[in-house]
Amino acid sequence: ASARDVIYLYDVERRRVVRKCSIENARLLSSPSLSPDGRAVACSAIDAFGKSDLFVYDLEHDTYERLTDDYYDDATPDWHPSKSVLVFSSDRCSEKRENAYALYTIDTETHEIVPLTGDGSRDVDPRWLPSGEGVLFSSDREGVPDIFVLRDGRLERQTNVLGGAFNPYPCDDGATFLCASYSEGTYRCYRVPMKEEATAIAA
Repeated sequence: ASARDVIYLYDVERRRVVRKCSIENARLLSSPSLSPDGRAVACSAIDAFGKSDLFVYDLEHDTYERLTDDYYDDATPDWHPSKSVLVFSSDRCSEKRENAYALYTIDTETHEIVPLTGDGSRDVDPRWLPSGEGVLFSSDREGVPDIFVLRDGRLERQTNVLGGAFNPYPCDDGATFLCASYSEGTYRCYRVPMKEEATAIAA
C-alpha cells in the first residue's frame, strides 16, 4: 500500500498515543480539529486525485465522512466551540483574484456551505474565538498579511505589522491571541491583546 498520513491523538497526561486515524485514499492530512464533544476530528485531506477536501473522522465508530468533494482547495478547518459547524479557508472565490482565498462555514450534518468573506483577498487560517461569536484569521486585504476578527459581519483589524502577521490562535482568556510575525530575518511567536474597539471595515 502507498504511504499516507495518519492523525494521532496523544494523551499528554499518560504521555502516549491513544488513537490513530487514517482516511482511505487520502495521502496528505492537515489541520486536524477536535469536535467540542471529543467524538470526531475534522481535517483537510488531499486524495489520490490531488483534490483537497474536508473530512470528518468519527472516533466512536472508526468511520469517516467526506464533507466536500470538488476541485477547490479547502483548508484549515476549525470546529465551532459549541456547534456542529466548521469554519475553513477556500479558493472557491478565486475568480475574483488569482490565489485568492475566502472564509466559509460548513454544517457537518447538512453540508451546507455559507460564505463569510470574499472580496478577492487572501483570507486564511481561521480560528473561532472561545465564545464562538467571531473568527480570528490572517488576511492581506490591507496589503501585508495582518490579523483580523470577523464579528457580526464586520471586520476588525487587530495588527499592523510591517513584516506581516500569520497563523493566529485565540487564547482561552478571550482577551489575547498568539500569532507569528516576521522581523529581523526570522519568525517569532507573539501574544497580542485583542483590540475591543478596533477600526471596523466591511467584510
